Amino acid sequence: MELVVTVLTAPFSGGIGVVLVAGRGARGVVASRFHGAKPGDLEPDSVRYGWLREEGQAGAIVDEVLVRVRRDDDLGVEAVEVSGHGGRASVRAITKLFVDAGARESSPTELVRCVAPYAGIDHVRVDAIEALPRAASLEAAIFLLGAFEGTLTRAACAAAADPSAVRALLARAPRGIALVSPREIVLLGRPNVGKSSLFNALLGRDRAITSAVPGTTRDLLDGMIVASGYPIRIVDSAGVEVPRDRIQRAGIERSLFASREAHLRVVLLDSSKPIDDDDRRIVDLATSAGTTILAATQCDRPWRLECDLEIPVRTSAVTGEGLDDLRDHVCRALGLAEPPPRADEPAPFNERQVRALEVLASGAPGGLGLLLGSEFGTGSDFRPRGVFP
Repeated sequence: MELVVTVLTAPFSGGIGVVLVAGRGARGVVASRFHGAKPGDLEPDSVRYGWLREEGQAGAIVDEVLVRVRRDDDLGVEAVEVSGHGGRASVRAITKLFVDAGARESSPTELVRCVAPYAGIDHVRVDAIEALPRAASLEAAIFLLGAFEGTLTRAACAAAADPSAVRALLARAPRGIALVSPREIVLLGRPNVGKSSLFNALLGRDRAITSAVPGTTRDLLDGMIVASGYPIRIVDSAGVEVPRDRIQRAGIERSLFASREAHLRVVLLDSSKPIDDDDRRIVDLATSAGTTILAATQCDRPWRLECDLEIPVRTSAVTGEGLDDLRDHVCRALGLAEPPPRADEPAPFNERQVRALEVLASGAPGGLGLLLGSEFGTGSDFRPRGVFP
């Protein structure tokens, strides 16, 4: 494997920044820039304290660091972790030092893909470790850790000769995909119906500006909630009505576009006012785009919303009434009535895995190879080894 350098820590200010140098000659390149507080070589599984310097004994100090040489059987290639001070400037300086020494800078995702063949990591486990940093709920993170430990890989190998067992795995795909790739819902309604207040109440914080002035929200705002263990992205949109100016028109157009792209629409109706033609027009637009829920807002006020529409949820952002009920209805409408898969419950969690399992269930050759990678195509070579940093 070619020599690469990768930043492992998040690109924000912090107490520590970790850089990995991996590939042919990694130990020698780090040793050429490292000056230990005590004499000695960089040995596998050792941790050394010292300084990184620019090339040559008289080179300027770049950072004070801890250097750990990974065992070759950890990743299947030479690899050295360099832990320095946090912050973009320090991490950038360390990365540049090794780029100047001959390493190519790579992203964490690219590193995972490069190392996987050497570490004996199949494609499902690579999918899991790539998705883990983006896990939007604790349940998602725990599930992905289970997948990285080989839960789905082992289940697919065991089920390879039994199409019914493969179809049982496929039946869990909607839950696995929704857990790892959050579903999106959009709040729709006419101006001043209480969208932003309900949005803030669902998030548990003041994300959107609220006002008695109609049309306060002009652009899309989004936030993440967790309902029954599933992360769900919720979008607050501009009130839909005949626009008064170009800015409002642009906001309404974005609202309608988001409505068409979302997995679910929640149309809000003000319970303290009679339904009008604008309300009905919004309901029609939403239902024509796909699955839609109607919910009444501001139910802490006297009820005046009499209509022939089925409104299964009644909410109040002031008292909190109906918030749990709305979350339950959202999960059911998204097909997520069952709890999310656990760490020990194998389930596909992306479309690539679904397509590969469909091939496997059909009995066509190569399904397991499509899922795990050609080198794991028989299933007999699977051994859960290798630990990514």
